[in-house]
Formats: sequence, C-alpha cells, structure tokens
Amino acid sequence: MINELKKAVLAGIGTAATAYEKTDSFIQDMVDKGKITVEDGKVLSEELKRDMQEKTTEATSQIINKLDNMKPFTKEDFRVMFEDANKSTLEEINKLKERIAVLEAKLNEEEI
Repeated sequence: MINELKKAVLAGIGTAATAYEKTDSFIQDMVDKGKITVEDGKVLSEELKRDMQEKTTEATSQIINKLDNMKPFTKEDFRVMFEDANKSTLEEINKLKERIAVLEAKLNEEEI
C-alpha cells in the first residue's frame, strides 16, 4: 500500500513538474515572439513558480495528514473486504448466468 502511495505521489509531482516546464516554455515562447514583454514574462514565471510551490506544499500536507490518520488493517478489515469482493463476484456470476439462460432460450426458439 505504501509503495502504491509513493508511486501516486511521485506521479503527481512528475505531472506538476511537467506542467510547470511546459507553461514556463510557453511563456518564454511568448516573450521570444514579442507577444508579451520580458518583464511580463518574468512576472508570469514567478507567479507560476509561487503557485506551483503553494499547491505542492498543500498537497504534501494533505498526504502527510492522511498518512498520520491511517490505521493498520485488522483481520476484520480484510475479512470484510474479501466478503464484499466475493459478494460482488457472486452477483456478477448470477447476472451472467441469467443472461446465458436468456440467450440459450432465444437460441432454442430460433432452432424450432
């Protein structure tokens, strides 16, 4: 579970870094093309950097808070999870059996 959480966090950080780089590159292109001034480009880049830092800090705080509030799984937790999974699977199997019965009935009608 911790490995999956680490992967999710790293993926989020990677996505944020990529978004920052692309946006910063776009701002630089706008400056190069003369669409915005160098000063405006610097201001936009700084705002972008500050915004990304704030959001990263906020997301990190939320993750740490959730981790601090997590409790280990008990045997009862696992039992309930498996019962729910089995219940869903049995319901799906029963629905499939019903569909098969309907299809078989249709095939039998067509053969007559």
